Amino acid sequence: MSNPQQTALTTLNIATRQSPLALWQAEHIRARLLDLYPELTINLLKIVTKGDKILDHTFG
Repeated sequence: MSNPQQTALTTLNIATRQSPLALWQAEHIRARLLDLYPELTINLLKIVTKGDKILDHTFG
């Protein structure tokens, strides 16, 4: 059996909504990951969902 080559992860993108809670959660996870893997570049990609855009209607 051969060993598959592993590629080192250097950049991680975390998609997050733009609400204060979602941003806090994403930033918290980024900080924890950087404590463990300081060589990583971690980007937060802020997204807007359909539910963020349509505020006068409930989905369900």
